Amino acid sequence: MKITKLVSILAVVFAVSLAGAAEDFEFNVSSTFMSKYLWHGFDMYDDRPAVKTTLNVAHQESGAYAELSYVMPTGSASAYDDQFQGLANTNTGYPVGQSDEWDYTFGMEGSMMQGDAMQMDADLSYTYYNFGDVSRYETFNTMAGPINQRTLDWSGEDRDLQELSLGIEFPNMISEYIVPHYRLSYIFEAGGYGGGPNSDLDQEVPFGQGVNYFEHTIGIKTMMDIDMMPLHGCVDAIYEDGRNDAADEGFKRILTGLGTQMVVGPGMVKPAVYYQFALDDEMGNMVDDDWFAAITYSIDF
Repeated sequence: MKITKLVSILAVVFAVSLAGAAEDFEFNVSSTFMSKYLWHGFDMYDDRPAVKTTLNVAHQESGAYAELSYVMPTGSASAYDDQFQGLANTNTGYPVGQSDEWDYTFGMEGSMMQGDAMQMDADLSYTYYNFGDVSRYETFNTMAGPINQRTLDWSGEDRDLQELSLGIEFPNMISEYIVPHYRLSYIFEAGGYGGGPNSDLDQEVPFGQGVNYFEHTIGIKTMMDIDMMPLHGCVDAIYEDGRNDAADEGFKRILTGLGTQMVVGPGMVKPAVYYQFALDDEMGNMVDDDWFAAITYSIDF
């Protein structure tokens, strides 16, 4: 699917929203600063911070929504570039990020058996992840001697991914403070690797190439107030059935988080801290035990 088609679809959704009665729609704009950006467990920018800005439009009656997000790395890229010098012909890893990212999401939210102990809230969504182009310099060691540094170019379309996701939670099953939830995601590649201008020398393939797997997230959300301060927590276990043909299935990581929120000006500030436990070393240094923090400013209108 070409990215221009997705942009056109999103533009139509926004146009229809603006043309309808304003009271039928909810709009939200948010910006999040993250100390590091983890995408399904991957540290996309190698410990570099990132900023994510999101526009969400939701139709109140139907539960349909559209969302546009932009993720941009911050800080110096020199440490990132240095880390991946001379990695060709080794198995130590490859760069997965260092470019910006556009996300296009369409979804539907709904609820069944409202008010009952078995009330189930559901969210069905589709997301297209449009990763930017990646260029890097590296040195190849060959039998004929080292090949000088040159640029390795991966186009965004080579690296793009898609995700179909169904999430459910049961807000009344245990208590108002503990909410169990489950999410099933199918993540699959959107493009194909063309090899680039130096395909005869490329020893690596772009992040996203060959990815085709199901991801199961099982966990609980906690909500409580302490001295009039709301606290939100989560503990999630993530199971994958194999990111590609070479990957094993199993529980890959556990994500924990704790945050709060407060009204500041016309919007809401939401600081949070997270810790990811990596349960195996299959993905090398790309999925690690990681602390990271985020702070979001969000405005509804």
